[in-house]
Amino acid sequence: MEWKEVTSFFVVFLCRFILFLFIIVLSLVILGIPNVNTCFLTVFMAFIIPLPPNSILVDPIHCMLSKFSQALRAYTAYAVVLTEVQRVTFITIPHYLLSGRLESILRYFVNHIRLMMRVLAHLRVWTTWLMYRLFPVRLIRFLRKASGMFFVFGIAALCAPGLEPLPNLLLTGHLYPGSLIRFQRCAKYEDSTACHSSFLEFSYTVWNLTRTGLFVVMCWTLDCHAWIPPRRDFTSIVERCLALHNKTYSQLLLCATGLPLLMNGHCLSQTVHNILCTASLLLFMVTLNGYHSRTALMTYCALCCVAMNVQSLLVAVFNIYRNLQTQKNGYMATLLYIMQLYLMFLVIMDSCTRVMSKVKNPKQDILGEDG
Repeated sequence: MEWKEVTSFFVVFLCRFILFLFIIVLSLVILGIPNVNTCFLTVFMAFIIPLPPNSILVDPIHCMLSKFSQALRAYTAYAVVLTEVQRVTFITIPHYLLSGRLESILRYFVNHIRLMMRVLAHLRVWTTWLMYRLFPVRLIRFLRKASGMFFVFGIAALCAPGLEPLPNLLLTGHLYPGSLIRFQRCAKYEDSTACHSSFLEFSYTVWNLTRTGLFVVMCWTLDCHAWIPPRRDFTSIVERCLALHNKTYSQLLLCATGLPLLMNGHCLSQTVHNILCTASLLLFMVTLNGYHSRTALMTYCALCCVAMNVQSLLVAVFNIYRNLQTQKNGYMATLLYIMQLYLMFLVIMDSCTRVMSKVKNPKQDILGEDG
């Protein structure tokens, strides 16, 4: 009852005050600027004019406050549930996957890939024997040289830096260059390019993975005489890669995975892009470390990797400046950008140094902790 009486008092006072303002404005329009006497008269009229019963004014307000309190409690419960779901989705489940499941899945795929490579090697032997039986030797040698040249030229074209925006420009009309770590927010495409949004988001990722995959295939086939497959266990290779340069690579991978999910306006595709591109760079370095002698294709791919890293750093710096000028980012977002760019700079400089050291001295182990 006390709360209802206080509410009734304030409601009545508010209604009287609004009535007083209405009379003042009406007298100002009709009679001009009021004097002291008309002000007193206005106050008297505002308090003397009868109002509807308090129940008509107070009961709807109490009902509205009750509904508002219920809605507020429901929203609080919804926020708690949503926070718990986000915690389970982005923290508990990824931790569970990364702690054990991901390693077992990778082991499964790696073992099957090794088995597939053995089967392909046996098929290659049988296919070669069958071709020598069915076709002339000169024709087979010519076809092998021609296919090898086409393969080499294809690798040279795909590994050349600066060409990945060309398919974007031809298919969508946008260059949209990529970088090792993506800093820009999710693009808001026009209606004419909305259907190409997925292609633009993952074109650089697919291009990067394709280049690394072709480099691995080239090592198995064309440069098999100068390349030795990694003999270490998969887990030890991953641990060795993540420990490079005082664990800078693992720190960059952690920041590139988590920060896009924490910052407003960013999306999951950035996290996928950052993980795949960083993993592609580490796979390239592991494959390059298997060389024990210098070849032309190995040198070309290594120099292209260095040029790609430099281009990636320039694109990342441009994207950060554009975001800070066109978006209303706070101080925290700016600090996160700077931290991620600093880690990316350390990783790119360290990887370029290791790659150039391998080109100068092919027998050097570039995956050592001290490079």
